[in-house]
Amino acid sequence: MNGIDELTANLRRYYTSLGLQNVDSYVKRRLERDRSKQIVSFIAKKSNVNFGTASVLDIGSGWGEFLLTLKEIGTSEICGVEPDPELVAISNLLMGAETARQGMAEALPFNSGSFDLVICHDVIEHVMHCDIALAEMIRVTKVGGTIWLEFPNYAYPQESHYKTFFPPYLPKSLGALYLRLIGRDPSFYRDNVHPIFYRQVMKTINLFNVTWVDVHNDFHGIEHVKSFKATLKRWYTLFSGPPVSSLLINKTDVGLKTACIEFVKGNPT
Repeated sequence: MNGIDELTANLRRYYTSLGLQNVDSYVKRRLERDRSKQIVSFIAKKSNVNFGTASVLDIGSGWGEFLLTLKEIGTSEICGVEPDPELVAISNLLMGAETARQGMAEALPFNSGSFDLVICHDVIEHVMHCDIALAEMIRVTKVGGTIWLEFPNYAYPQESHYKTFFPPYLPKSLGALYLRLIGRDPSFYRDNVHPIFYRQVMKTINLFNVTWVDVHNDFHGIEHVKSFKATLKRWYTLFSGPPVSSLLINKTDVGLKTACIEFVKGNPT
């Protein structure tokens, strides 16, 4: 099996396990990498990242979707961190180099201030300790560097992996039971999802010396019309934040805004 064959088989197993229809269509879209190409292009336009000279880290790099896109545009230095050894192997096979390494978002194996850009796309809902992972991605970003952070808000009644209605604020065991009751295999949710909430994420980010802007609407081409603003306000009120956030974060200095805050790993800088 070559890298593409291994990847195709892996993606097919994943989408089948979620009980989705049109599995081949999902696999095809992932292999085309349109999403990562759009995001990298958007970052290039909206930030000061110069990919020709930039060092870039992709957290939760999976099979190398972003890494391959970064390679195609001539990014100077590319690194990936991924906990799944099978995906690391597939990624490095496709990249033709040991670009990705096995590791956890909560313990990034890099010195502080190592990267001009850190990408964390639909990943933090899969980590055990969201606050530590956020602290780590800020720590390894250079002062003046950029973070792309996209994540779902589990206060909104939708499970983005299973693509189905999902009652918010359910304990993990009841969430798994709900999926089973609607005919879905809850294994992926039970083993790989740790629901996060918009306010929880933003509370952690705002402890640090960073500025940020949520570019989700801009990125998806949603016009800022009055009716949409009203709908967005209702979302914030009802569900404690938007369904999905796409943040461009700029690190302005090291350390925390609130010196007394301590994380499990100590005060990251």
